[in-house]
Amino acid sequence: MLYISPESLNVIIISSKILGIGNILLLTGLLYMYWRSYQGMKSKYTLGLLFFGSFFLFQTIVLAVAIFFVRWFVIAFFVALLEFIALAILLKITWE
Repeated sequence: MLYISPESLNVIIISSKILGIGNILLLTGLLYMYWRSYQGMKSKYTLGLLFFGSFFLFQTIVLAVAIFFVRWFVIAFFVALLEFIALAILLKITWE
């Protein structure tokens, strides 16, 4: 079994918070750009990117909440499900 010292665990938790906030900001920026692009082109591909990015944004928010309030193994199924849906959307729009 892997042992993690309390100090290392605190560093991991703080790093997770910072990365989570960074991911949320990056995804929000991407969604904003996709939305502006979709308004101009009305492309199925851009709409698919909006859905794809939205699922990843939701997943990131769920992970951020899960770090502090829920045990990881409980939330792992939902994270995998959201990732599957997002990747399925990306595959569908790429295939077309």
